Amino acid sequence: MDKTLEDLWNKLTLIEDERTEVLVEKEWIDDPSEVSKNCLLGKILMRKPVNLEVMKTVFMKLWNMSSGLQIKEVGERHFVFQFSDGLAKNVLQKQPWSFNRSLMVLKEFDGYAKPELVNMDCCTFRVQIHGLPLGMMNEKIGTILGEAIEDVEEVETDEEQSAWG
Repeated sequence: MDKTLEDLWNKLTLIEDERTEVLVEKEWIDDPSEVSKNCLLGKILMRKPVNLEVMKTVFMKLWNMSSGLQIKEVGERHFVFQFSDGLAKNVLQKQPWSFNRSLMVLKEFDGYAKPELVNMDCCTFRVQIHGLPLGMMNEKIGTILGEAIEDVEEVETDEEQSAWG
């Protein structure tokens, strides 16, 4: 019976007469900037199903939170992480994060875009380069070496543009 019902469902289509246009008034729509405040969009790069409660427990420990995290599945392997405070920026800056040995790509989320259409094909990684002479540990050399790998977002330096340590 299940297989037959599934087959029927897969064959279901609307004919032109059954298509109806629905008009939505602008004031009925929630302001996405309020809905998505303190939110990140995440995509887990794994094929296995994800247990949301386990994911929430793991990330709350990693992010040193006692409460205030909501995770909602919004598509295939796509999740919205909603934070009760300003922790979202900190979490984004300290990525990459992983869950169950799989990369979790995180992006800022404005609430306007459909989550499955947001480009989740790249992720920020922190890179350390070892063995440089002290005179080469500066922002300019860090940028040049970083660009040999890929795009550079930031080179950590002190007030004198030095990158020692």
